Amino acid sequence: MLLIHDASGQITSILSSPIPSGGGEILATTDPEVSPFTHWVDDDTLTERPAMTASLDGYALTAPVGAAWRLVEPAVGIDETGTVGGDGEVEFEFDDPGTYVLTVTLFPALDFTDEIEVT
Repeated sequence: MLLIHDASGQITSILSSPIPSGGGEILATTDPEVSPFTHWVDDDTLTERPAMTASLDGYALTAPVGAAWRLVEPAVGIDETGTVGGDGEVEFEFDDPGTYVLTVTLFPALDFTDEIEVT
């Protein structure tokens, strides 16, 4: 199996053949469990992605500065995005009840996902 990754180490393709021309660096592995969702390439070494250091306490998110967040509630029609600022905290406010799904991303960490139940 061949892994194609970009300069940041994010795996962009997994191939068995043929080898593409251009588009990234190539690393070979025989591990069938490798996935861009669970692994990345750190200094030419295949590595498991670390856990996101984020937490949710009520309506307050604590996460690394610069992490992107997305808050979705399809029944209410909410789909908001933002970035965690300099204090590492985001306080959410809600006008409508529902189950909101919060996803926080900051590569190479694994995505953090949690639900906020608003009654």
